Amino acid sequence: MKKYILLIISLINIAVTGVFIAFNPNEELPSHYNVNGIADAYSSKWMLLFIPSILVLFSIIYAIYAKVKENDENYKSYRKYAVRCIVSIFAFLFLFFWMLIALILQNKVNIDNLFLPLICIFMGCMFVYLFNLMPKIKQNSLLGIRTNATLSSKSVWKKVHRFAAYFGVICGIAVIILGIISLFIINISNVLFFISIIIVLVSAIVPAIYGEIIYSKERTSNNYIE
Repeated sequence: MKKYILLIISLINIAVTGVFIAFNPNEELPSHYNVNGIADAYSSKWMLLFIPSILVLFSIIYAIYAKVKENDENYKSYRKYAVRCIVSIFAFLFLFFWMLIALILQNKVNIDNLFLPLICIFMGCMFVYLFNLMPKIKQNSLLGIRTNATLSSKSVWKKVHRFAAYFGVICGIAVIILGIISLFIINISNVLFFISIIIVLVSAIVPAIYGEIIYSKERTSNNYIE
């Protein structure tokens, strides 16, 4: 039953969104915003259902995966962390989508100044939480920094995920700080948002590079011993 909770929530969510759309007086609403947050395309208001549909698809994929893997002993070893990761991502998307839906239903021509700062803050909190789980996740093919190096060596996996936890939490906090700054300096919120995206990418890339480096050293050391 637990594996279907997110699906149930997402179906209720799409139904609630449908009610809001039905009572909205506008027949057309913004369907796209440019990089400056200005609406540059409009379509039928019912196209807005596409946004909560993403959560439904996300929940279906998770439910199928959980059902297929429920008897897998390897999956059982990291299932609780997988669930925590999935729930945190779902929560972030839920908040993000409803902020966007609220703006669109108001027929906003220009995205509200709070939108990007709040996204940064929510995203930073999510990444702090996710990276804090890293050292607890055992070697697997679903979660974590999954590269040839980390999947080939348990010791490399542990070192990389311990490093990723510290580095990722620092990056997440940096994103939160940028979000808070952009609340007060609205003129540069777009710039700070893109910097936040770069920081998020770096938080994933750097641990992967670190893993390749220590894996190379490990292989060299083993060859030397042989």
